[in-house]
Amino acid sequence: MGGGINGCGLASLGYPKKRDRMAFWKYLEARALRTQTVASNEWVSERLGMGHPSNVSRALARFQMGKGKEIQRLKVVLAKCTD
Repeated sequence: MGGGINGCGLASLGYPKKRDRMAFWKYLEARALRTQTVASNEWVSERLGMGHPSNVSRALARFQMGKGKEIQRLKVVLAKCTD
């Protein structure tokens, strides 16, 4: 799929602003890093500016549960990026 960030719709989620520790685009980044690499929660939280390393685990759990409009939007974006 072409188009980079805009092609996937991440720009509408606030990407790449780093001010918000739990910005929804960071859920996708954290999920990719934790499921496809051996990066630690500490490394991920430091690089993405997510605050405490436990925020990475929280973000992944929140994404897995899939409740809420924003999480559903993330899943739609993820589907677009992986098709």
